[in-house]
Amino acid sequence: MALADFYEVAVAADLPEATRLAKTIQTCSPEILVCLTERATNARTEGFNPIIKQVKEAGCGYRNMINFQRRILTASRSLDRKDQQREQVTPRSNS
Repeated sequence: MALADFYEVAVAADLPEATRLAKTIQTCSPEILVCLTERATNARTEGFNPIIKQVKEAGCGYRNMINFQRRILTASRSLDRKDQQREQVTPRSNS
């Protein structure tokens, strides 16, 4: 396995940076392998975190959890629409 080979070479290099990187890769190797083989990430979930924080700050605290959830969904849908509009725009040709 290439990750195991990298780990051995990095540790053998006897550099603190390489050793630290090797330990990080060894710790995160299951997640790295899933990302490389399955093309699965948590990027979409991480992308929603700023939306949720923004809605929470703008609302100055929600007492009703259902309203809070609705606001988050509304904000995320508006971002999806903006992305779709950007995709529909065709670039001008330089003729």
